[in-house]
Amino acid sequence: MSDSKQVESALTFNRELLISLTNVWNADAKQFLKRSEELDVLEVINQYHRMASELFHAYGSASGTTHTVGFREIMRCTQAITSAGQVNSMGILLQAAKQRETDPYAHLAKHFTKEELERIQCFPSRSREQVDFMIALRDPLGFCDDNLREKLYEIFGC
Repeated sequence: MSDSKQVESALTFNRELLISLTNVWNADAKQFLKRSEELDVLEVINQYHRMASELFHAYGSASGTTHTVGFREIMRCTQAITSAGQVNSMGILLQAAKQRETDPYAHLAKHFTKEELERIQCFPSRSREQVDFMIALRDPLGFCDDNLREKLYEIFGC
């Protein structure tokens, strides 16, 4: 017996209503609108984001921008800021979990995506390898020191 509930919702645009706005759309846009009865707004936004991201990366590669030392340094600094914040958060969460004797596994869904959780569950539970993998996901540049790592091993029961 499963205690989980599944909820679905959608936000859609009506294709016919959009097509009726003739002075707004060019021929390519009208072709796009004619592909389905309704358009899922979130899917359209996700598709736009994917295409814009691909264009950005293709332009950066074609122009040579992404291959420069300066660009790599900016990306490294951006990642360092994110990683440092996540390592600090790990320390704070560790203190709270230790004080309350909380099972950290009950809270993983708050800190990792569904895909990350699926990958985390590929490792033996309560193992150093699993904790190391979780740390690597949040700290790709290696800011987590040995002291914090040992405390995480302890709280995860390794």
